[in-house]
Amino acid sequence: MDVESYFQPCGSSAKSIAGSTEPDRLTAMLWALLLIGCLPGQATALSGKIQEDTTWQGRIVVEDDIRVTGDTALTIQAGATINVANRTKIIAEAGSEILARGTDTEPVQFAPVDPDSHWWTIKAIGSGSILTLKHAEIREGKVRFDNEADGLLEDCLLHGFKLPSTISSADAGTITLRRIHVRDYFDIHFIRSRVIVENSLFERLEPEDSDALELTQARPGTLIARSTFRRTLGSNSDAIDLNGGKGVTIKECLIHTVADKALSIGAKSTAEGFSPAEDIVVRDCLIHDAGIGIAVKDSSTVNLHDSTIVDCETGIRLRQLSPEASGGILKPGFNNIVWHHTAPLAIDEQSTYATDHSAIQGERPQGNQAPATPEFVSLDADDFRLV
Repeated sequence: MDVESYFQPCGSSAKSIAGSTEPDRLTAMLWALLLIGCLPGQATALSGKIQEDTTWQGRIVVEDDIRVTGDTALTIQAGATINVANRTKIIAEAGSEILARGTDTEPVQFAPVDPDSHWWTIKAIGSGSILTLKHAEIREGKVRFDNEADGLLEDCLLHGFKLPSTISSADAGTITLRRIHVRDYFDIHFIRSRVIVENSLFERLEPEDSDALELTQARPGTLIARSTFRRTLGSNSDAIDLNGGKGVTIKECLIHTVADKALSIGAKSTAEGFSPAEDIVVRDCLIHDAGIGIAVKDSSTVNLHDSTIVDCETGIRLRQLSPEASGGILKPGFNNIVWHHTAPLAIDEQSTYATDHSAIQGERPQGNQAPATPEFVSLDADDFRLV
């Protein structure tokens, strides 16, 4: 819709707004900007480029792609509802910003125009672009960051997008996910980006080959902390999957009810060569009821300490898959409990494994190993505190 008819979906004619049958362009543009939110309960229909600072409020219908360009900001006010047409995108291009400023009592809501379809994506792309979503609900759509874009999702709910990549990136800057809840989705996949995940919940994945959180060649400083990953139920579906990358810390996380691997840590083959995951730290985590607790392969290295892995088919698996690599490497860790598994350890000849001050099912206490049998408060009730 062009700017001269911008206001007409609100139910106002050109005559009633401008005072004449043929309003001049300037008057029409001014009224369009003033009435961008329209009247309560009515909708403004939009598409095209945004080239100056703009605020959305009330109900907005995005009929076709929106592009925020130049040194421009699109601000979405608390309580706004954004209905987006099928396969339609809202994009912050290089140097621009999209900011959704919801509150706990008045979240911003993104939803499809057609309740039986997906819309598509809200994204930031290019150097200097920023996407910030606070107290937003995103239904049947996805979020993406590309090419040095930065972003923040805080106090958000994302659900219902069951195609790949509910949240994703490629070559982004820093992306922070704080206190978000993602459920009933396919996967999340960040590529060559620095990602910080804090105090969040990821759950209820059912498709095959879906991962709750996948990181490919994660950049140093990536952190996954104080978050829960649960009910990843599709075959070949992991909770956290690291493919290459360096300097990643996973700490104080709860991971359970996972069909395949709770933590999968391996290498990535690229045009520049073979790239194992290096300097990965896993600490203060509780993992239970998974196919495999922790899997490390293909020259990737993990430092595991102060963690409990219980009630899995396999507790720890280290192996070589690629002929370009050796096996998985578990660096000397400490204060770990690996217990009550069908197979506590599965380690091939190419892999390296060491523990200290730990209780490992099936291993006799030696040197500084912990006592042979840890006593939990209640295995049946998933209470893994020690008596």
